[in-house]
Amino acid sequence: MKLIIGCPYNNRSWILDKWVEHVNIACKNAGINDFNFIFVVGEKNLNDLNDLSSIKNSTIKIVEEELRDDVRVWNDSRYSHMAFLRNQLLIAVRENNPDLFLSLDSDILLAENSIKSAITALKKHPAACAVGMKCYMSETTNVHPSMGCWLDGSMIRFYRRDIEDIATVNIIMAAKLMKPFAYNIDYSYHKNGEDLGWSKNVAEAGGKLIWDGKVTNKHVMNPGMLEVVDKRAGF
Repeated sequence: MKLIIGCPYNNRSWILDKWVEHVNIACKNAGINDFNFIFVVGEKNLNDLNDLSSIKNSTIKIVEEELRDDVRVWNDSRYSHMAFLRNQLLIAVRENNPDLFLSLDSDILLAENSIKSAITALKKHPAACAVGMKCYMSETTNVHPSMGCWLDGSMIRFYRRDIEDIATVNIIMAAKLMKPFAYNIDYSYHKNGEDLGWSKNVAEAGGKLIWDGKVTNKHVMNPGMLEVVDKRAGF
Protein backbone atom coordinates (compact mmCIF):
# COMPACT_ATOMS: atom_id res chain seq x y z
CA MET A 1 0.00 0.00 0.00
CA LYS A 2 1.30 3.42 -0.99
CA LEU A 3 0.38 6.19 1.45
CA ILE A 4 1.04 9.94 1.23
CA ILE A 5 0.63 12.25 4.22
CA GLY A 6 0.53 16.01 3.85
CA CYS A 7 -0.80 19.49 4.53
CA PRO A 8 -0.17 23.16 3.89
CA TYR A 9 2.62 24.04 6.33
CA ASN A 10 3.12 27.37 8.05
CA ASN A 11 5.07 28.27 11.18
CA ARG A 12 4.73 24.99 13.03
CA SER A 13 8.35 24.31 13.97
CA TRP A 14 7.25 23.98 17.59
CA ILE A 15 5.38 20.75 16.84
CA LEU A 16 6.86 19.42 13.60
CA ASP A 17 9.22 16.82 15.11
CA LYS A 18 6.46 15.33 17.25
CA TRP A 19 4.03 15.43 14.33
CA VAL A 20 6.45 13.36 12.22
CA GLU A 21 7.19 11.03 15.14
CA HIS A 22 3.50 10.30 15.67
CA VAL A 23 2.99 9.70 11.95
CA ASN A 24 5.89 7.24 11.91
CA ILE A 25 4.52 5.30 14.88
CA ALA A 26 0.98 5.21 13.47
CA CYS A 27 2.26 3.97 10.09
CA LYS A 28 4.40 1.31 11.74
CA ASN A 29 1.45 0.05 13.80
CA ALA A 30 -0.62 -0.12 10.61
CA GLY A 31 2.09 -2.17 8.89
CA ILE A 32 2.78 0.57 6.33
CA ASN A 33 6.39 0.98 5.24
CA ASP A 34 5.87 2.79 1.92
CA PHE A 35 4.80 6.31 2.84
CA ASN A 36 5.86 9.78 1.85
CA PHE A 37 5.12 13.36 2.81
CA ILE A 38 3.93 16.28 0.69
CA PHE A 39 3.79 19.85 1.97
CA VAL A 40 2.67 23.14 0.45
CA VAL A 41 4.77 26.13 1.47
CA GLY A 42 4.79 29.78 0.41
CA GLU A 43 7.88 30.83 -1.52
CA LYS A 44 8.61 33.61 0.98
CA ASN A 45 8.25 31.34 4.00
CA LEU A 46 11.97 30.63 4.25
CA ASN A 47 11.87 29.36 7.83
CA ASP A 48 9.22 26.83 6.85
CA LEU A 49 11.28 25.61 3.90
CA ASN A 50 14.19 25.14 6.27
CA ASP A 51 12.02 23.26 8.78
CA LEU A 52 10.87 20.74 6.19
CA SER A 53 14.22 20.20 4.50
CA SER A 54 15.26 17.59 7.06
CA ILE A 55 12.18 15.37 6.68
CA LYS A 56 12.98 12.19 4.76
CA ASN A 57 10.82 11.07 1.85
CA SER A 58 9.17 14.45 1.51
CA THR A 59 8.16 16.65 -1.41
CA ILE A 60 7.72 20.39 -0.96
CA LYS A 61 5.43 22.23 -3.34
CA ILE A 62 6.18 25.94 -3.33
CA VAL A 63 3.39 28.38 -4.16
CA GLU A 64 3.82 32.02 -5.04
CA GLU A 65 1.11 33.09 -2.63
CA GLU A 66 2.68 33.65 0.78
CA LEU A 67 1.18 31.58 3.57
CA ARG A 68 -0.12 33.87 6.26
CA ASP A 69 0.89 34.14 9.89
CA ASP A 70 -0.12 31.20 12.07
CA VAL A 71 -3.07 32.88 13.75
CA ARG A 72 -6.54 31.50 14.22
CA VAL A 73 -8.46 34.29 12.54
CA TRP A 74 -11.08 32.67 10.37
CA ASN A 75 -13.07 34.69 7.85
CA ASP A 76 -14.19 34.47 4.21
CA SER A 77 -10.78 35.52 2.90
CA ARG A 78 -8.97 32.95 5.03
CA TYR A 79 -11.31 30.13 4.02
CA SER A 80 -10.81 30.94 0.33
CA HIS A 81 -7.05 31.08 0.90
CA MET A 82 -7.06 27.68 2.60
CA ALA A 83 -9.15 26.13 -0.20
CA PHE A 84 -6.55 27.35 -2.70
CA LEU A 85 -3.66 25.89 -0.67
CA ARG A 86 -5.35 22.54 -0.14
CA ASN A 87 -6.12 22.28 -3.84
CA GLN A 88 -2.44 22.90 -4.60
CA LEU A 89 -1.67 20.03 -2.25
CA LEU A 90 -4.17 17.76 -4.00
CA ILE A 91 -2.61 18.51 -7.37
CA ALA A 92 0.71 17.18 -6.06
CA VAL A 93 -0.98 14.15 -4.51
CA ARG A 94 -2.74 13.28 -7.77
CA GLU A 95 0.57 13.34 -9.61
CA ASN A 96 1.80 10.58 -7.27
CA ASN A 97 -1.43 8.54 -7.40
CA PRO A 98 -1.19 6.85 -3.98
CA ASP A 99 -3.56 4.17 -2.72
CA LEU A 100 -4.46 6.48 0.15
CA PHE A 101 -3.81 10.12 1.03
CA LEU A 102 -3.88 11.29 4.64
CA SER A 103 -4.70 14.97 4.79
CA LEU A 104 -3.38 15.73 8.26
CA ASP A 105 -3.18 19.23 9.67
CA SER A 106 0.23 20.01 11.10
CA ASP A 107 -1.11 20.63 14.62
CA ILE A 108 -2.63 17.16 15.03
CA LEU A 109 -0.67 14.36 16.71
CA LEU A 110 -1.88 10.93 15.65
CA ALA A 111 -2.71 8.28 18.20
CA GLU A 112 -0.59 5.17 17.73
CA ASN A 113 -3.44 3.04 16.33
CA SER A 114 -5.18 5.80 14.38
CA ILE A 115 -4.17 4.84 10.85
CA LYS A 116 -4.74 1.14 11.50
CA SER A 117 -8.22 1.87 12.82
CA ALA A 118 -9.07 4.20 9.93
CA ILE A 119 -7.98 1.66 7.31
CA THR A 120 -10.05 -1.02 9.07
CA ALA A 121 -13.05 1.32 8.96
CA LEU A 122 -12.64 1.83 5.20
CA LYS A 123 -12.41 -1.92 4.66
CA LYS A 124 -15.61 -2.47 6.64
CA HIS A 125 -17.37 0.29 4.67
CA PRO A 126 -16.11 -0.16 1.09
CA ALA A 127 -18.64 2.32 -0.31
CA ALA A 128 -16.96 5.14 1.63
CA CYS A 129 -14.38 7.23 -0.23
CA ALA A 130 -12.82 8.74 2.90
CA VAL A 131 -12.80 8.41 6.66
CA GLY A 132 -12.44 11.23 9.15
CA MET A 133 -10.05 10.53 12.01
CA LYS A 134 -11.35 11.78 15.33
CA CYS A 135 -10.01 14.85 17.07
CA TYR A 136 -11.63 17.90 18.63
CA MET A 137 -11.83 21.35 17.11
CA SER A 138 -11.69 23.10 20.47
CA GLU A 139 -9.15 23.19 23.28
CA THR A 140 -11.49 21.61 25.84
CA THR A 141 -14.84 19.78 26.00
CA ASN A 142 -16.23 17.15 23.65
CA VAL A 143 -18.84 19.29 21.90
CA HIS A 144 -16.79 20.07 18.77
CA PRO A 145 -15.64 16.75 17.27
CA SER A 146 -14.13 16.82 13.78
CA MET A 147 -17.30 15.69 12.00
CA GLY A 148 -20.74 16.90 11.12
CA CYS A 149 -24.06 16.16 9.46
CA TRP A 150 -26.03 18.61 7.35
CA LEU A 151 -29.24 19.92 8.85
CA ASP A 152 -30.92 20.19 5.44
CA GLY A 153 -30.36 19.90 1.73
CA SER A 154 -28.81 23.35 1.43
CA MET A 155 -25.60 21.97 2.97
CA ILE A 156 -24.97 25.17 4.90
CA ARG A 157 -25.96 24.50 8.51
CA PHE A 158 -24.74 21.38 10.30
CA TYR A 159 -24.61 19.68 13.68
CA ARG A 160 -22.03 17.54 15.47
CA ARG A 161 -22.20 14.41 17.63
CA ASP A 162 -19.39 12.93 19.68
CA ILE A 163 -19.52 9.25 18.69
CA GLU A 164 -17.18 6.50 19.87
CA ASP A 165 -17.76 4.18 16.93
CA ILE A 166 -17.73 4.20 13.13
CA ALA A 167 -20.47 6.43 11.78
CA THR A 168 -21.77 7.56 8.40
CA VAL A 169 -21.45 11.36 8.27
CA ASN A 170 -21.67 14.24 5.80
CA ILE A 171 -18.64 16.26 6.92
CA ILE A 172 -15.11 15.35 7.97
CA MET A 173 -12.31 17.75 8.81
CA ALA A 174 -8.71 18.23 10.01
CA ALA A 175 -7.59 14.58 9.59
CA LYS A 176 -9.00 12.72 6.59
CA LEU A 177 -7.82 9.43 5.08
CA MET A 178 -8.84 9.53 1.42
CA LYS A 179 -9.18 7.00 -1.37
CA PRO A 180 -8.43 8.25 -4.93
CA PHE A 181 -12.07 9.20 -5.52
CA ALA A 182 -11.89 11.56 -2.54
CA TYR A 183 -8.53 13.17 -3.26
CA ASN A 184 -9.68 13.87 -6.80
CA ILE A 185 -12.41 16.15 -5.40
CA ASP A 186 -11.41 19.81 -5.08
CA TYR A 187 -11.86 21.99 -2.05
CA SER A 188 -14.01 25.10 -2.36
CA TYR A 189 -15.10 28.01 -0.23
CA HIS A 190 -17.79 27.43 2.39
CA LYS A 191 -18.84 29.97 4.98
CA ASN A 192 -17.95 27.47 7.73
CA GLY A 193 -14.59 26.43 6.30
CA GLU A 194 -12.98 24.74 3.34
CA ASP A 195 -13.41 21.25 4.82
CA LEU A 196 -17.16 21.76 4.56
CA GLY A 197 -16.74 23.00 1.00
CA TRP A 198 -14.85 19.82 0.17
CA SER A 199 -17.40 17.63 1.96
CA LYS A 200 -20.22 19.32 0.02
CA ASN A 201 -18.37 18.68 -3.24
CA VAL A 202 -17.90 15.02 -2.30
CA ALA A 203 -21.63 14.63 -1.69
CA GLU A 204 -22.49 16.31 -4.99
CA ALA A 205 -20.12 13.90 -6.78
CA GLY A 206 -21.87 10.92 -5.19
CA GLY A 207 -19.23 10.12 -2.59
CA LYS A 208 -19.88 8.72 0.88
CA LEU A 209 -17.99 9.70 4.05
CA ILE A 210 -17.50 7.93 7.36
CA TRP A 211 -15.93 8.97 10.66
CA ASP A 212 -13.83 6.82 12.98
CA GLY A 213 -14.78 7.72 16.53
CA LYS A 214 -12.96 4.74 18.05
CA VAL A 215 -9.54 6.40 18.27
CA THR A 216 -8.97 10.00 19.37
CA ASN A 217 -6.07 12.05 18.07
CA LYS A 218 -4.63 15.11 19.81
CA HIS A 219 -5.34 18.53 18.32
CA VAL A 220 -2.63 20.80 19.69
CA MET A 221 -4.14 24.21 19.04
CA ASN A 222 -1.31 26.25 20.57
CA PRO A 223 2.26 25.63 21.80
CA GLY A 224 1.16 25.65 25.43
CA MET A 225 -0.87 22.48 24.85
CA LEU A 226 2.02 20.47 23.42
CA GLU A 227 3.32 18.98 26.68
CA VAL A 228 -0.06 18.90 28.43
CA VAL A 229 -1.95 15.60 28.42
CA ASP A 230 -5.27 15.98 26.62
CA LYS A 231 -7.54 13.67 28.60
CA ARG A 232 -9.84 13.33 25.60
CA ALA A 233 -7.04 11.72 23.58
CA GLY A 234 -5.15 10.13 26.48
CA PHE A 235 -1.78 11.69 25.64
